[in-house]
Amino acid sequence: MSWEKPTDPERLLRKVDLSKDDTRPHGSAQVGICTCGDESSAAFYAWDPNLYRENDTPVLIEFEADEPVIAIDGRDFLYTAFQFGNCRKTSDALRKLFGPNILFYAQPAWDSMDHDKRIALCDLAIYDRDVIQYYYQNKLVIAGRLSTKFRNSFKIRLPIGPSSIIRVWIPTAFSELPPADVNLSDIIDQPS
Repeated sequence: MSWEKPTDPERLLRKVDLSKDDTRPHGSAQVGICTCGDESSAAFYAWDPNLYRENDTPVLIEFEADEPVIAIDGRDFLYTAFQFGNCRKTSDALRKLFGPNILFYAQPAWDSMDHDKRIALCDLAIYDRDVIQYYYQNKLVIAGRLSTKFRNSFKIRLPIGPSSIIRVWIPTAFSELPPADVNLSDIIDQPS
C-alpha cells in the first residue's frame, strides 16, 4: 500500500480548494504495509479475508514501530465515513473511535459537496498524531466495509528492521470478535 504523508498539513487544512493533488502529490508515495494495533483485529485480517486455497496459513507478526512511520489505514471505515457521513449521524461514532481531533477534519469534509476534498481531508486526518494515538487505544469493535470487523487498522511505512520484530506465530484457531459496537452502515448516508 502507498504511504503518502502530506507535507505541511496545517497549511493544507486551511486551504479552501484542497484536493487529493495536494495530499497525494505525484511521485511522493513510499511503500507501506497494513497492520493492526491489537491481536484480535490482526487475527481477523489474517484468517477471514485473506484465506485462499493456495495460501491458507494465517501468520501474525508482532513488531514495534516508531510514531513517525504510523498512519491510520482508513480504507475499511474512515474514508467511507468522510465521504458519506454527516455531522448528525457520524460525529459521535468518530469521536468515540478516533478522539475529538478527528472532527477538525471530518466537519469541513461533511460541509463540502466536493468528494475529492472529503478524501483529501481524510488523507490529512490519518497522519494526525493525536488521532492515531486515540485510535490505537480504541477497544470498540468496528464493522466496516465488506464485512470487516476490527478495533483498529494502521499502515506502517517500510522498512521494518529485524530488530523491531518481537514474535512471529501461526494462530491455532480463529476467534471471532464480539458483535460490533459501531457499524459503518448505520452511521453513513447510503450512496445512491
